[in-house]
Formats: sequence, structure tokens, C-alpha cells
Amino acid sequence: GHAAVGEVRAGLGLLGAVQLSDDALAADPGAVGKVAAGARAAGVLVRPLLRGVAVSPPLTVDRSHLEEIGAAIGAGLERL
Repeated sequence: GHAAVGEVRAGLGLLGAVQLSDDALAADPGAVGKVAAGARAAGVLVRPLLRGVAVSPPLTVDRSHLEEIGAAIGAGLERL
């Protein structure tokens, strides 16, 4: 995992979120915005939250889409 990730969460259906670590948020208060902007630049829209980003792909998503989402969030994390 990435050093800036504190927790990865899953919810109902395909709802998921990546929470940033306390250290990452303390070091850069704009970290969530940077991750969201990086994911968007990589072609995936995420919802910025207070401490991380969330995704909610449709239930018809396939494996390649999930891999694309993961890569885009990874690209956002590389902006930190």
C-alpha cells in the first residue's frame, strides 16, 4: 500500500473509500483535493470526503473498470 493511505473501506454494493493517514493529512491539509484531482486527471471521478475519497461505480462494472479506478486513485496518491 501507499504510505499516505490510512484505511481502505467498503460499504453497501460497490461503495468504497480510501482514507488518508493522519500523517498525510497533517503534512498537507490539501491532500484530499490533490488525490481527487489526480484521479480525475487519470479519467476517474471520485468524491472528495473530509479525510479521503470515495467511489461508487455501477453494479455492472467489470474488472477492467475496477483496475482503472485503482490506478487512478494511485495516480492521485502520487501527487502527495
